[in-house]
Amino acid sequence: MGQRKVLTAFVRCRTPALGGHLDVCEGCGFERPSYNSCRDRHCPKCQALAQHRWLEDRRQRLLPIHHFHVVFTLPAELRPLVLHNRRLVFEQLFRTAPATLLELGKDPRWLGAKLGFLGEAANSVGGYLAGLPVAGGAGANAGALLGQAAKAYVILGAEPELDCADPLRAMAALRGAQFVVALAPFKPAATDYAHVLLPVAPFTETAGTFVNTEGRVQSFQACVHPLGDARPAWKELRVLGNLLGLAGFEFESVNQVREECLRGVDVASRLSNRIELAPAPAGAGTGIERVADVPIYFADPLVRRAASLRRTRAAQPPRAWMNAKTMQGLGVAAGQPVRVRQGQGEARLACALDERLPDRCVRVAAAHSSTAGLGGMFGSLTVEKISVEQAA
Repeated sequence: MGQRKVLTAFVRCRTPALGGHLDVCEGCGFERPSYNSCRDRHCPKCQALAQHRWLEDRRQRLLPIHHFHVVFTLPAELRPLVLHNRRLVFEQLFRTAPATLLELGKDPRWLGAKLGFLGEAANSVGGYLAGLPVAGGAGANAGALLGQAAKAYVILGAEPELDCADPLRAMAALRGAQFVVALAPFKPAATDYAHVLLPVAPFTETAGTFVNTEGRVQSFQACVHPLGDARPAWKELRVLGNLLGLAGFEFESVNQVREECLRGVDVASRLSNRIELAPAPAGAGTGIERVADVPIYFADPLVRRAASLRRTRAAQPPRAWMNAKTMQGLGVAAGQPVRVRQGQGEARLACALDERLPDRCVRVAAAHSSTAGLGGMFGSLTVEKISVEQAA
């Protein structure tokens, strides 16, 4: 039904069927009818200017190197199958596309190399080399641990109310735990749920090692002395381990910690582009869908507190971004205050226009105090117009 509606809009676009007006030259009397546009976001006529701007924006982001843009499409013979089983066809497409690239990449006629991709967070490589995650076995990531309703948690250098994909779920788990220890360089909201709060030095005030996605091990020294009597987190964990009589907490220096993590390890051989998870298509949504991002200066406790970075464009408070069609359907306009509700949470934001977004999708940034109460980064939500007085 939706595809038929789009095709109908294409056919009627800039024709007498949509009405229009008459342009008349005052000098010679020449007349020319100008018909109205359908304004459908898929229409190549209506979106020509927006498409040009989008391409120019993409062009500005291109790296000055030789590269290829590869697009995978379905053979014409398989396209009818999509109408009957879209999920199955697209799952197979997403599985075969990377396998095809890997096969072509290692062929000496083309590249003769092993292809890979960049992960979301390069610094997480070091955590895996150190043996994380360990609790609960493979796959026990933060989401799984917080979903287990554990009796105790140790939070290291994170602010769960901002750094978790689902802040409401994380906070519910922490508040329901019998004992929570938070090691943090700043006084966070952990005072609301932590039973013990231990100050630690941020990574900029300690020595350490980063491992990037290339597999390059890069060690560094502290750039300034820690504030007050703060100690590196590894030292405080060592003391806690000693007090509890646990093995593996005998290190005296950060160099010993690094040597233990990297002893006999060929870092490059440990890196892999293998993905264990099978694609899991989302179910059909019934309302407005949230699309979340984490702006670069919302990403961790350090940049969130940097006064100079907070004055930049990238650190502006989140807004409810949507395209013009979605705005029209909701009866709102750019700049107007809106109330966004997701589950049991809500946020009051300013509406903003972004024609790059799909219909019935609203982009609301995460990792910010004004949106932390919404819950998960992706899910259904509602948007309603409110008055300026209500937004205050």
